[in-house]
Amino acid sequence: MRVFITVKQDLKKAVPFQKTLPYLLELLKGQGLAPERYFFSFEDIPDTGNPPFSKTSMGKLVKAFPQLERYLLPRGQEKPHACTASNFPAVCNLTYNQPEPDQELTSGLLAEVVEKIPKPYSFYGAAIVLDAIPWFGSSRSAPALSACLPDIPCAVSSVGDYGGSCSFYQSDCIVMDKRFDWGTSYNPIYLRFEVTPFIENGTLSEADETIENFCELACGQKMEKQMVCCFTAEDMAYFDTAGKQIQTYLQEQSDVWSQLTLPSGIPFSKTAYQSVPNCPREEHFKVPNRIPYFTKLLKEDGFLWHHPKIGGDSDWGKILPQGNYALHISAGFTRNLLRVYLNCSGYNFSVSHTLASDRPCFSMDELELYAADLKVMIRLWENEVVPELRRLFGDTPEWYTHSIVYEGYVGRVIRNDP
Repeated sequence: MRVFITVKQDLKKAVPFQKTLPYLLELLKGQGLAPERYFFSFEDIPDTGNPPFSKTSMGKLVKAFPQLERYLLPRGQEKPHACTASNFPAVCNLTYNQPEPDQELTSGLLAEVVEKIPKPYSFYGAAIVLDAIPWFGSSRSAPALSACLPDIPCAVSSVGDYGGSCSFYQSDCIVMDKRFDWGTSYNPIYLRFEVTPFIENGTLSEADETIENFCELACGQKMEKQMVCCFTAEDMAYFDTAGKQIQTYLQEQSDVWSQLTLPSGIPFSKTAYQSVPNCPREEHFKVPNRIPYFTKLLKEDGFLWHHPKIGGDSDWGKILPQGNYALHISAGFTRNLLRVYLNCSGYNFSVSHTLASDRPCFSMDELELYAADLKVMIRLWENEVVPELRRLFGDTPEWYTHSIVYEGYVGRVIRNDP
C-alpha cells in the first residue's frame, strides 16, 4: 500500500490562471525542487458550426506550436474539429507506460500555451501535471494506478473523463486543472505528496510540517486536505466484494428497521412526503436554522460541527473508537422538507445511507419526532452496522487522517501499481 496526501488550493487571489505555471516553477526552483517530467491535456470545445480545423482552438495551437501536433487525439484519422492534445501515459496490464522523453516539450513551451488560454485558445478544459517532484529529497518516479482505468493508449482523452482533477494520477506532483465551463474565477491546484515512508517510520508529523510549509509558500486559499490510500489489485478486488456485501446488508437491515416502531410513527425508509399522523400544522411555522439546531441535537451522541479531526466538506462528525471510523451526518432543509444522510468511512471504504428524504416538516412537534427517529437510527448504525463493517474491512489505522470529500471522489481508494 502507498499513501499520499493531497492538498487542494485556490490560487485566484495569488496569481491568474495564465501565470500559474511560471509562478509554480519559480516557487519550486526557489526550493530546489525540479519536476522530472511534464504532462498536459488540452481539450477543445465541440463546435457545431463545423469550422475548418485551422479555425478551431486546437488548429491554432498546433499552427503556433507544431511540436504539439504529434499529441493530437484521436490519431490515424483526418484531423477532427473537436479533439484533445495530451501526452498522459498509456495504461497496459495495470501499469503506466511513460512516454519517451520529448526534448521539445519544455516547461517554457507549456507556459506559453497556458498564457493564451482561454484566449485565443478557448479550450473546454486544460490540465498540466508537474510530476515526480522530490518533495522530501527524493521521489518515487512510478505513480500509483487508479482502479478505474482499463488498458488505454492514453490515460486521459479529456480532462474530466475519469473523475476530474486528474484524480486517477497519484504521484509526487502538482496538478493544475482548469475547467472553463465552470467560469474563470476559480484557479485550483492539487499538491500531492507520498508519505508512505514517514508512516512506516512513525514520523508522519515531519512530512506534515513540510507539506504545510509549502502550502503557505504557494499562497492562495487552502480548500481541503485528504489522505489517499493506494492498494494492490488484490486488495481492491477484496474491497469491491466487501462493498457489495455491505450494500446487501444495508438493504436487508433497512427492511428489518422498517418493522420497528419509531417515535414519529413513520416506518424507516417510508419517509418521502409523509407527515406524522395526527400532528397538526403550525400556522406560519418556519424551520429552524439547521446548524444550531442539529449541533445541539447531535452533541448528545458525540457529534461535533466541523469535527477538528475530520477534514474536507464535513458537517457533523465523530470518530468511533470501534474501528477508528469517521461517522458523519449531513442534515438540512429544502423549504419545509427535511433530508438526512449518514456516511461512515475508513481508510479502505466509504458507505453512505439516506436516513430521511423529503420529510415534510410543518411544526416543531413534528421536527422533534423526526429528531428522535434520527437518534434511534444512529444507535442502530453504531450497534449493528459498524460491527459488520469491522468484520468486512477491518479497523482503520491510527495514522489515517479522515476527510469528507464529495468533489470527484479524489481517490480515497485507488489501486497501486503492482
